[in-house]
Amino acid sequence: MLRRPPRSTLFPYTTLFRSPVMDGLTALKKIIKEVPTPVVMLSSITRRGARETIAALSYGAIDFIPKPLDLMRPGAINKIRQELISKVKMAAVSRIKTVIGRPTSEQIRQAARPETAKIKKSRAVSYKAAGRGVVAIGASTGGPSALQVILSGLPKNFPLGIVAVQHISAGFTDALVDRLNNYCELQVKVAGDIEAVMPGMVLFAGAGKHLKVKDFNGNLVAYYSEEPAGASTIPSIDVLFKSVAQNCQDTGCGVLLTGMGSDGASGLKAIRDNGGLTLAQDKATSVIFGMAEKAVALGGVEELMPLQGLSSAITAFASGFPKRKKAV
Repeated sequence: MLRRPPRSTLFPYTTLFRSPVMDGLTALKKIIKEVPTPVVMLSSITRRGARETIAALSYGAIDFIPKPLDLMRPGAINKIRQELISKVKMAAVSRIKTVIGRPTSEQIRQAARPETAKIKKSRAVSYKAAGRGVVAIGASTGGPSALQVILSGLPKNFPLGIVAVQHISAGFTDALVDRLNNYCELQVKVAGDIEAVMPGMVLFAGAGKHLKVKDFNGNLVAYYSEEPAGASTIPSIDVLFKSVAQNCQDTGCGVLLTGMGSDGASGLKAIRDNGGLTLAQDKATSVIFGMAEKAVALGGVEELMPLQGLSSAITAFASGFPKRKKAV
């Protein structure tokens, strides 16, 4: 039986997945169940380690730190030290959220407030360029589990393409995509260099470059760009959202989820200013209510909603679009 730390004690756990007594995932489940406490993991950058890390984020871990392959490299230990301090401080003010599988229909029904019907009614837009319709999602801390809830709640015949940025260390995006493919009916993948945005497909930004969208002969394509070079995060949610605002106008929907900082706030405001729908995850269901809070302050959020209601709101937005050829 695990003992609960004193309420006043800053006591986030750090855990390794390899242990002769108990593996990390089992330990994490016991911690979250018996003594709900923020957990920060030190994770191996291997295929197996990445899969376990993404699973742990769904089981309730707040964040993770990738362990460098070469700990003897000058500065490697100090880099881990600085990142650990930063993430432990963040974990101390976070909310613990667990998501193991798909949300139940009852959870979705209870969370889908009257705003969902209002969204469907208020989207009396022209849709003169249905090929440019898109849903753009941005997430940071707590994002993997939130994305699992949202994408698993979308129907198989979802009529629009989805583009997404999740702040995550290099080497872990593929594992996130693999897990999401196991829990949702849409096709989820890391975007290639240039890809058509197709119904029923979710394109995630890879590491090291910004993901943007642009109109190409009346249809939307996703592509990578190194501009702007001075962005605080790469890939940037703001950069993706602003490209949606510019190219999609009232056929774009921006969704900003849990996460620290302000990335995505100004981009969400740009989508709203150009006639698109803007949704954000509320404080009660966020691990960190930072990016969405900044977007609210800027006036960029049309509807602030609980996590379990976002799938219904996104589906309501998409229901006004004519059917297009589905991704294969």
